[in-house]
Amino acid sequence: MVRVETLVIVHRGDKVLLGLKRKREGKSFGVGKWNGYGGGLEDGESLETCVCREAFDEAGIELKNLKKIGETKYVFEGDEQDHLVHIYTTDNFEGYFRDSDEMGNHSWFHKDEIPYDKMWKNDIYWMDYLLRGENFKAEISMTADGETLSCVINNEEYIK
Repeated sequence: MVRVETLVIVHRGDKVLLGLKRKREGKSFGVGKWNGYGGGLEDGESLETCVCREAFDEAGIELKNLKKIGETKYVFEGDEQDHLVHIYTTDNFEGYFRDSDEMGNHSWFHKDEIPYDKMWKNDIYWMDYLLRGENFKAEISMTADGETLSCVINNEEYIK
């Protein structure tokens, strides 16, 4: 079975909004990495409702005018369930940033200064499509502890 998730990258002009993943009780996957906002789909929830709920829970913002831009399937070695992540973007939101138990340090980064060295190794590849406004489908193979083994986007191999 595949875990269905959502992710949003909020942008304004040449800048993107990212949060720093925090350790939560019993969950440490991705701690210390910069990321957009998102999480798992709840029973009966639409993808758009999920991504809006997660952005509000993690950052205190209400998203407007969402655009679905991509899908990324993460295939994990070992016992970790595979993830299908529906990726959205928007330049429109309301609210005031607040830290949560899951995300903090909400910061705007110029597209040329995105901290890829403190993100998932594969983010640099699909984020490029997002920043150009191009739709994409990706399949990314990862170890059980989150290291990227391979990355294929729109049938182009980036990591072998």
